[in-house]
Order: sequence, then structure tokens, then C-alpha cells
Amino acid sequence: MTASNPSRRRRLTPVLLLCLAPFLVASGLEESAAGAAPAGCSPLFEKAMVTEVYVGLSGPGGRPIPRKEWQAFVESVVVAAFPDGFTVIPAQGYWRGEGMAKTAQENSLIFKVIHPAGSEALAKLAGIAKSYARWFQQQAVLLSTTKTDAALCGQ
Repeated sequence: MTASNPSRRRRLTPVLLLCLAPFLVASGLEESAAGAAPAGCSPLFEKAMVTEVYVGLSGPGGRPIPRKEWQAFVESVVVAAFPDGFTVIPAQGYWRGEGMAKTAQENSLIFKVIHPAGSEALAKLAGIAKSYARWFQQQAVLLSTTKTDAALCGQ
């Protein structure tokens, strides 16, 4: 956007506001609802975090990592660290690593874990990321952690 085109600026302003609206609303709700669980539900943790571990499914030279190999990793490493549960989400990732001229697309997985806030769970997740990078010769594995509220709801 350039300053010399005011009509374009006016068209983009509503779009920008629409894009920011969820964040503005969510930030207002966060203060009022933090730690509160819906009726009939119980908070999972007093202070919770959600961490996502993003891993690629391409090995050296672009060789696809077979399903049974990454499943063996999940069963032996991730389940051992988080036996109470986690989610595995298939994804498409885009990545340009060190020494790469172009951005590459690859099949990916996201391991999503809701856990108590604190260093114990984060250390386990960092260990999972490092183990995955070693097992499958990855340049990098991404960790993303956010504060959250989580509740269990049942019958």
C-alpha cells in the first residue's frame, strides 16, 4: 500500500479491521473468561498451555518417511511422554531451510498437546522435537506454545 493512493487505503481499512476483529474480541474475552469452564464441564488444568510440534514427512533427499516409521516414533516416544493423550494432525507444510534456494512443500504432521503450564511438559516436548529431528534427519522441528483454557465435558 502506498501513501499516494488514498482510495486503495480506504478499501483496505475494512479488510484489515475484519482480519483483526477476532483478535480484538478474543483479547477482551480472555480477561473475563480465563480459567472459567462452561456449565457441566471441568477445567482440565488450572493453568494450561497448548503446544504444537510441527514435523516434516520428507527425509534426506526428499525421500518420504513411511507411515509405519513415523507411527513407530509416535508410539515409542510421544505416547511414552504423554500417555494421557495428544492429537496428531496431518498437514501440508512449506519450508525453506538453510542452503535451500526455493521453498519446498512437504507432507507434515502436527502433534498437539494440551498440558499444565510449566517447564516439565515443555522439556518433554523439546525432547520429542529433538528426537524426531535425529530419527528422521530433519534440519529443524518447530515448537509453538500458547496459553489456553481447556475443559473436559461429559455426560
